[in-house]
Amino acid sequence: MQQQTIRLSDIIKDNQFQVRHAIDEFHVGTLKQILLAGQDFKDKMKLLPDGRIISGFHRFEAYKKVYDPQDTIQVEICDLNEEDAYLLAIRENANHGKPLQTWDKKNIRRSLQSMGYGDGDISTMLGISLDRFAEWDRSQVIVRKPNLPSEKKDVKSNVKLPQEVTEKQYESHVKNHAGRTAFHARRILVRLEDGTIEDDSQTYDVLYDLMLALDKHLSHYQEAK
Repeated sequence: MQQQTIRLSDIIKDNQFQVRHAIDEFHVGTLKQILLAGQDFKDKMKLLPDGRIISGFHRFEAYKKVYDPQDTIQVEICDLNEEDAYLLAIRENANHGKPLQTWDKKNIRRSLQSMGYGDGDISTMLGISLDRFAEWDRSQVIVRKPNLPSEKKDVKSNVKLPQEVTEKQYESHVKNHAGRTAFHARRILVRLEDGTIEDDSQTYDVLYDLMLALDKHLSHYQEAK
């Protein structure tokens, strides 16, 4: 790896290496304040030689809110193939910065499994026990699809479904939990408006988590349809 000065406009946001489900705008806001205070980030963004981001998607969003496209920043250039770049992205996100969500870790595990990695190696990369993987597997069901291979899908904890379900049954499960998540978000917004809960960062963190959960449910819903 070597440090290099590069213009923001030359950085490419390729979601191929974005191991997180979504950008956390609250976290971006925190990073933005660091830049506005005249400081820079201790950990440099890591890019491929062609400018694609390996690690630093949140930092990139913060830079764009404060700097102009022609402004330059210091980055680390990593001459890696795409598989090694993806593995580096996982290590970077698992070891520092904003903690990975369980949803992100499950997606990373599935991606690594499709690349031929076993759970022993994945456990080391993510710092998750094999017992935890077994717990995840127990909370999955097999979704049968007409004329297509069956797929394993996640279900919410404490929900009892048959070991195998149809697409319609899985769609109903996801839709039900999306509705409940939206209901809880609406209740918080109503209580914010009438002043029965504090308008503080903790409340907005809860709302953000609900938003991510709803987004995940809707993604599952679209997949199930």
